[in-house]
Amino acid sequence: MKPDPRVAQAERTRVSDAEMTRLEGLFNTSSIHPRDFDVVVNGRTLKADQTVSVGAPVFPGASTPEVMGYYKEFAGMDAMPTVKAIPGKGNVYVATRPDGSKVNLRSFSSSAQQAGAVWTIEIRHPLISNNGIVEIKFK
Repeated sequence: MKPDPRVAQAERTRVSDAEMTRLEGLFNTSSIHPRDFDVVVNGRTLKADQTVSVGAPVFPGASTPEVMGYYKEFAGMDAMPTVKAIPGKGNVYVATRPDGSKVNLRSFSSSAQQAGAVWTIEIRHPLISNNGIVEIKFK
């Protein structure tokens, strides 16, 4: 018997919603700084780099497949969206979560040289940071 895809999607949504709620709490608490953030990627807890995590948390130690796996999990997807090439910058993946928030993964960042980030997840969610845009970076 083939698994019901609705059950798999419901589980992806549950996991995605739990991570969004956790990140809302971190980003919306002024006493918690980006250098204090952590994420679980492929079963490993990654701590933000204390030196470069100023405006956004920057997590060392995740491979490209691990970052893409975290992105899919966070966005509530089972497959990566189609990549879009941005001339002169790099690649971006664009997703809309079931709650309507936008989650993008890109291979470029304005702070790449300072932070050493290779991948940036950009989150646009009305309940985070006064409807602003926040980022999570991986190096």
